[in-house]
Amino acid sequence: MARQPIKKVTVFSIANPEHAIASLRLMAPLLEAGIEINWRMPHQEYDANLLSGSDLVIIQRDFPRFVDQYIQIHSDAHRLEIPVIFEIDDLLWELPEKHPDRISNHYTDALLPMMFSAWASDGITVASSGIKKYLSWLNPNIYLLPNYLDPKLWSFKKPEPNADNITNIVYMGGDSHQPDLEMIESAIRNILERYQGRVKFTTWGLQPSQALIDHPLVEWKALTPGDYASFAEYFTQQDFDIYISPLKDSLFNRCKSSIKIFEYTSLGIAGVSSGLEPYRNVIKSGETGLLAETIEQWEAHLITLIDNPEMRLQIAKQAQISVRSDWLISDHFYLWQQVYESVAGSYSLRQDVPKILQLMKSIMSQTAVHKSQLLMMLDEQQAQLSQLKESKRWQASQVLKSIFKQFFSDTKEEAVQEILDE
Repeated sequence: MARQPIKKVTVFSIANPEHAIASLRLMAPLLEAGIEINWRMPHQEYDANLLSGSDLVIIQRDFPRFVDQYIQIHSDAHRLEIPVIFEIDDLLWELPEKHPDRISNHYTDALLPMMFSAWASDGITVASSGIKKYLSWLNPNIYLLPNYLDPKLWSFKKPEPNADNITNIVYMGGDSHQPDLEMIESAIRNILERYQGRVKFTTWGLQPSQALIDHPLVEWKALTPGDYASFAEYFTQQDFDIYISPLKDSLFNRCKSSIKIFEYTSLGIAGVSSGLEPYRNVIKSGETGLLAETIEQWEAHLITLIDNPEMRLQIAKQAQISVRSDWLISDHFYLWQQVYESVAGSYSLRQDVPKILQLMKSIMSQTAVHKSQLLMMLDEQQAQLSQLKESKRWQASQVLKSIFKQFFSDTKEEAVQEILDE
């Protein structure tokens, strides 16, 4: 079937249209393509008339966590024979155990709904080949649309020599990247110690460890949530010499985007990055950046860049040439047009979608009931435990346990250890 021109899409997203994931994944490329965007968020009223005139419906990221609303939207789109695309830029199903969003269960209630959405959609757009491979068993219609830099937001600063004797190393990232920064913290501390006042370290967004914050040449600048355009304008006005972009090895991180490298590069600086796929795919080590696999390499590469300002300038210049040549949204927005036209042009009404959505509703409703029952049970147990701890018998048992530990702290007898660990 021939491709059909896409004139209007309706997007359902948790993010506002000024947010980074909205701008990078949808707003910037679609506006460049001249496509009208009807942006909808969960708190806004919905009825099927909102889909009128749309060539596509796009469900972004974790919007399906609003199960009833999502099912209604997808059902209406199916009834009106409007193709639905599920858009995802992170492998949220594989958050590492120590990832802050995993610890806080931020995405837990969205994981299954997102999987259902990927299954029921007529196409899926992803930011990395890793995500495409991960979902390939679920839906054959998956399209890779990498993140590109928007030159309307990120102006390129000319790489220039350092004006003073202090080399400023910068890290920029949100709180979710805490494990990544912690991975190379010892290298940062060693660098600060080695150069004794001639190197400064600045973090933007993520709060570093207390040990780093207490250092006189470490500066933490908290970033309040705001629109992506304002952040880009503000950040490109800052002066740095070297960037770092660490990623702790995990399936989640190997499926991330390369956008942070492009953002750093616009500042006219060189840097060191982890040698995982997102960065290895866009950096030529020694030419447009340096790649580190071990903590020793991190420290050695930083020393190399600090001690060789001419090398820094050359790498920064070549990196900007690479980004300008290969990674600007103004040169690649047509990819979104092609994908959308392909999905719309090959569209045929899937008979299994109502069954998938009904299955989703059934499973998620039962899950909600079970979750409610579990929380009620935990509350009851907590109340019982609280009453028990107030009893004289409980307090006496804790005193005896403490004394018992003092007497048997050196013993290796398994029976005693079992008692101590109860």
